[in-house]
Amino acid sequence: MLEHSDVLRIPLPDPPRETFGFDRTIYAGDYPVRLQATTLPRWVEVLDNAFAGVPEGDLRKYYRDNANAFYRLGL
Repeated sequence: MLEHSDVLRIPLPDPPRETFGFDRTIYAGDYPVRLQATTLPRWVEVLDNAFAGVPEGDLRKYYRDNANAFYRLGL
């Protein structure tokens, strides 16, 4: 049986990002449910590792700009 901390180490495929690219995907998380498995700083570390080597412009689209455009937030 996997422990919660083990789940954070399993490399998972990323079909949406691989299929659509950073121009057409938006980050979504399950905070605060995520805190049942890990801490927020640890989750940020996991995300940083998963996106190591990704250009900052693509990360900005994924985390901010695409949602801003889709939801017309005007940020």
